[in-house]
Amino acid sequence: MFANLNQGSLIHVLSLTDGIKYNVGTIENISFSNTNAFQLGIQNMNALLTLKVNLNGKSTTIEGIPSNSNVSKNNNFIVTDNKDAMISQVEGLLQVSKDIVDNIGKYKDNIKQCNEVLKQLNPQFAKESNRDEAIADLYNKVGGLDDKLDDILTALKQTNKNR
Repeated sequence: MFANLNQGSLIHVLSLTDGIKYNVGTIENISFSNTNAFQLGIQNMNALLTLKVNLNGKSTTIEGIPSNSNVSKNNNFIVTDNKDAMISQVEGLLQVSKDIVDNIGKYKDNIKQCNEVLKQLNPQFAKESNRDEAIADLYNKVGGLDDKLDDILTALKQTNKNR
């Protein structure tokens, strides 16, 4: 539990801000996230902690850590005081990612189907969607013309060289 940690304790941190990066850090400081919890003391096992952690020589602050837990997750970090718990967290992330990749076709179909339902439900959405499709079609046709013009210019240059 995070409540049992103190300065110098090792902590496992999975950073989720720029990909997934694992580090073992050292706790530099532990404080309560709010003053009411501090006044109640460490006996308040539901208190939220703020950890100041040294990760690779850089001091990082991680807030909102439940003192009565051994794993904490937020948008930026997964933090635990136990290596086996971190292994479990990484395995969970891996499984979620595999499930998403395995079902990507289903989600692409869902997008198409939801767009069709929205066209039925919302005339403005249908109008905008039809306009976007027409514009995309024009871009594709113009792109095809560019390729054909490049081919024609190359053929003309080759013909002029042969004269």
